Amino acid sequence: GILLVVRAFPGVPVHDGVRLFLPSFAFLAAMAGVGVHETWQWTSMRWPKGWRHCVLTSGVFLFVSAVCLLNLGLYAPQWLSYYNVTVGGLPGAIAIGMEPTYWWDSLDRDSLAWLHAHTEENEKIRFASPSPDNMQLLSRWGFLRRGWHSSQPGRYRWYVLQHRPSAWQPCDRRLLENATPAYRNTLLGAPLLSVYDYRDFERCEATASDTMP
Repeated sequence: GILLVVRAFPGVPVHDGVRLFLPSFAFLAAMAGVGVHETWQWTSMRWPKGWRHCVLTSGVFLFVSAVCLLNLGLYAPQWLSYYNVTVGGLPGAIAIGMEPTYWWDSLDRDSLAWLHAHTEENEKIRFASPSPDNMQLLSRWGFLRRGWHSSQPGRYRWYVLQHRPSAWQPCDRRLLENATPAYRNTLLGAPLLSVYDYRDFERCEATASDTMP
């Protein structure tokens, strides 16, 4: 109820990814404090001042902490792809139609390192449905050290596709079904980003144009 009321206030950002959850964090901390207090009170009544009380309360806190730390390790550095274990984690979420990635966070250091190592200086990279502002910032900060815009010199060497189904074009889907990626960034067995030879993308586009009435 608290979150519904807070999000109903004028001006509260209740959309656009992470901002959806911003009003929740303060109340989550308060509810966690209430939960810790209630756990302590409940165990104190059942086993007052005994070793069982200490073992149980310590065990609960250690378990919760261990689960959080485990998820941090499992999902690093793709924390925005996290899904709760009750839905089966990331693989379970994908199985019911949820998106495994969204913000191009799968274009991480490993993915960029592979692209730089396999792209010549006179070649460039094409990204599927990119954010131009993000691409410009990556280039300006030195993370993306190859061309990517159509106005830049060089021929395209790779076509980079993130696994965000809502942004896929028909050619993207055909690539996923029929072509073999040269590189794939995965998390818990689920693909987050695939890199295809640009010639595969050109063949896909040519096939699409041939089938148009």
